Amino acid sequence: MIQKTIEEYIECIYELGGAENLVHTSDIAECMSIAPASVTEMLQKLGNEDYISYKRYRGVVLTKKGLRIAEELQHRHTALRDFLIALGLDKDTADKDACTIEHVATPDTI
Repeated sequence: MIQKTIEEYIECIYELGGAENLVHTSDIAECMSIAPASVTEMLQKLGNEDYISYKRYRGVVLTKKGLRIAEELQHRHTALRDFLIALGLDKDTADKDACTIEHVATPDTI
């Protein structure tokens, strides 16, 4: 299982258009609400693990491996959110809770 932090970075990059376009470090920092220096450090790790292609001073784009993970996370989030809404939760609460649960639920649960 991938670390929650790695999944959150991959999700953020995906949401910022990183499936097709370069995403800047500053945009990722804003999305994650952290310092750009912390982002740079994690991007190097993600690049070493082949989740992203990192071009220093230009930005990042998801690799096929990273895109596969991002799409799986998107599927998990949507399935969980829709399930929680069906149970009677409002959309905002269901969305927030799905974001938490998606990182710990096993594929069999989804």
